[in-house]
Amino acid sequence: MFLSKLPSPSLVINKHAFIRNCRSVLKEARRHGMRLRPHVKTHKTLEGSLIQATGADLTSSSVVHFWPEVTGFVASTIPEISMLVNGSIQYGGPFNDILYGVPIGSSKIKQIDALRRKLQQHCKHKDGSGGGEEGAIHVMVDHPSQVDALEHFVASTSSSLSIDDDDNAFSVFLKIDTGYHRAGVPCDERGVQLAVRIMKSPHLNMKGIYSHCGHAHDVNDKEE
Repeated sequence: MFLSKLPSPSLVINKHAFIRNCRSVLKEARRHGMRLRPHVKTHKTLEGSLIQATGADLTSSSVVHFWPEVTGFVASTIPEISMLVNGSIQYGGPFNDILYGVPIGSSKIKQIDALRRKLQQHCKHKDGSGGGEEGAIHVMVDHPSQVDALEHFVASTSSSLSIDDDDNAFSVFLKIDTGYHRAGVPCDERGVQLAVRIMKSPHLNMKGIYSHCGHAHDVNDKEE
């Protein structure tokens, strides 16, 4: 198809450049001994996610080799998470570990919960014995009201479904503001208090800390 025939708007990607860039990032992660969690918000495709995790064009191959440095993905929308859950069903590997990269809103909790249960059930029964791989969708928190909403949801669903809190608890990343000032709890006593509250909650499991240093995009040298 000619570019002039594409409907507007359309996303056009130079696939060779995309593969080359992804492979470069994978190599840098390996060189520095780092784990990598690619973000899918730009391309929003299963094919793009596979390239990010393999550094390869899989159109002519049915064999998928994930780089061990890639431990999961980040998504910004519910449809993106749903796409990654479908990727888990088809491919497993890093698709089994998904971070919802936006501080959770109460209106999204029920949808996230349904997707994480779908992922957990698939991973648990993948080998037919009930002892398969772990599957997780982590949520992000940067305000006490989000903890309130998550705790209320878990408490109410645990009671109505007669399931243990441990099985129903949300895995949480605490988002902190390290200077970009777009999102995240400040790196002061407020951040410490929120972290302590998450760790003490019977309905939440503290997975880790997350920060986006977007202001580093304009850094040009080591001094900056």
